Amino acid sequence: MAKKATPPKNEVVPVAPFKPTVKDDAAVNAYYAREKERPNPGKIKIEKQKGEQISITIAPALGPLSKDKGAGIVAVARLTETFGGVDYDGANRLLRGLINATPTKGGVNDQFVNESLALVAAIAPQDGVEGMLAVQMVNAHSLISELQRRMINSVESIAQQDSNGGLLVRLLRTYTAQMEALKRYRTGGEQRVNVTHQHVTVNAEKAAVAVNPPSANVQGVGVTEKTEEQPHEPRPAQLTYAPGDPLPCALKADPQAVRERAG
Repeated sequence: MAKKATPPKNEVVPVAPFKPTVKDDAAVNAYYAREKERPNPGKIKIEKQKGEQISITIAPALGPLSKDKGAGIVAVARLTETFGGVDYDGANRLLRGLINATPTKGGVNDQFVNESLALVAAIAPQDGVEGMLAVQMVNAHSLISELQRRMINSVESIAQQDSNGGLLVRLLRTYTAQMEALKRYRTGGEQRVNVTHQHVTVNAEKAAVAVNPPSANVQGVGVTEKTEEQPHEPRPAQLTYAPGDPLPCALKADPQAVRERAG
């Protein structure tokens, strides 16, 4: 019998293309909608110069467009918008705050700074005060993540655990306080209380008020419903005829029956 031909080892087997579901399509559409509305912080590229100096270039003024005046204006506009619309000097100061919080082992990591810029843009500061607070929040979150990593991977003694754990708790509280401060600043410190008035109309037929509505306790024994009688409803024993009122026709027709009943 003839042997079957075996495919070459390096041959690539075709794979069926991925077929997104309806939920996948909805998630993709929502993603593009958010990206359309989200501010564009721009990307920065950090290059080390002589000594400790670094060169920072903001997209789109990168590479061949580094000397393009139009690209430079767009880069400045994106950066200042990210920090709440401050001027160029204020944006540089806040950008340095993010860079200084970057782990420097092996040099400044521009990817880390770009991720921090994206988080500041997600907070969407509206002025310089919110821009400064947003930078503090992002830097505090970076420290929280670093301490959590140390707690999991680097702590070897109880003393280290106590030291890192205490600092981590304080940073978590600080981050929560920063969020509350941002909320108060954006709302002007106002506290709004909504009061809803509910009007209930009860007619004469439904004047009884249920004090304890029927329900079942744990053993399945029902609770008896209790009602209160309205004071304007006369009881049967209180129904009398005033003097001079005509008697019902049945009693008026037989006066002897009236005297017998009265006696």
